[in-house]
Amino acid sequence: MTDKSSNILQSGIDEQNLQITESQPVTRSFPIVGVGASAGGLDALTKLISALPDDGGMAYILIQHLDPAHKSLMAELLTKHTKMPVLQATDGGVIAANY
Repeated sequence: MTDKSSNILQSGIDEQNLQITESQPVTRSFPIVGVGASAGGLDALTKLISALPDDGGMAYILIQHLDPAHKSLMAELLTKHTKMPVLQATDGGVIAANY
């Protein structure tokens, strides 16, 4: 699934703490790629993110089906397989290219 976004927020990224700071509206367009996986799909997602270019100009949203009571460790596990920052999605979070 791909989509284009024209109104996004540009942010500074606190690389050490992987938090978004100082958001401001900007207009820019880039593809947003969404990938879903079952609870057993971590290996496939790891292989995918390992093969993606670090500067492809796209935003990637990876979704894994888990029990709502189960804490996801996906961001921590996937960050070891790419130079792109990997963040847990949050309500109101910013979508940016190469993340």
